[in-house]
This record gives sequence, C-alpha cells and structure tokens, in this order.
Amino acid sequence: MKKILYFAVLLLFSAVTAAHAKTMSIAEEEVNVRVKPSSKAEVLYKAHRGYPVLVKKRQEKWLYVEDWNGKKGWVHAKLVSSVPTTIVEVETAHIRKGPSHKNATVAKATQGAIYKVLACRNNWVKIGYYFENEPVGWIHHDMVWGY
Repeated sequence: MKKILYFAVLLLFSAVTAAHAKTMSIAEEEVNVRVKPSSKAEVLYKAHRGYPVLVKKRQEKWLYVEDWNGKKGWVHAKLVSSVPTTIVEVETAHIRKGPSHKNATVAKATQGAIYKVLACRNNWVKIGYYFENEPVGWIHHDMVWGY
C-alpha cells in the first residue's frame, strides 16, 4: 500500500513543469527547504504545515519550490501536499461574507496568516481554516499569495 501511495504522489508531481507551476502546501509539521535536492544539503529555512509553495519543477523525488517572499529551494516530494493554501500578503485584509467588496466583513486577517483555499470565483478566493474544514469567508485575490 505504501508503494502505491508513493507512486501516486510521484505521478501527481510528474505533471508539474516550469511552464505549469502549481501552488501546493507543506504536508508535515516542519519541513526543511534546502539549497540542493539532497537530504544532506544546507537548509535555507523551515516551512510549517499548510505553508503554500509554488512548485516550479521536479527532479526525481525532489521539488523546486518558491514561497510568497520569493525564497526558492528544494523539498522532498513526499513532504508536499496537493491541498491548496494561501497566505495573506498585506498587513490587514478584510474577509467578507461573499465575493464582493459590498459584502460585510466577517473577519480580518493579518500578514502571514495561512488559510485553506476552498473555492475561487472571479477575483475572489473562499478561504477556510486549515485544520478544520470550516469556511471563514471570501478575500480578494490581490491580498493573498498562492491559490
């Protein structure tokens, strides 16, 4: 069963190319992002579960990723999930009841907050809490990165 899951993950990532980069998320509690595709390579930084990354390319069992700050590095493929997440880029963002500036603000998010992407409509992203599948509301796409 473990081999089947591993090959399914490899197939998922084999479709990723530089021309068709895909936003994914870190799958484990704390993951090392490295200089080279090797578990012995220097660690550039640590990323936490749910942290969105843009997969730029794949090399065997490794993914070359970029984060919302433009930092790039290598992560082992089994440590990345296809669960789409987004991170708030602006200092404070209004989360709205619906996908329009006319809708009421239901919450505010601060820079660096990570949410699960539940849906997209036009220039709006429906977000929810990462661990609970509970929707929070809608946020305008220019306030977040990775969806």
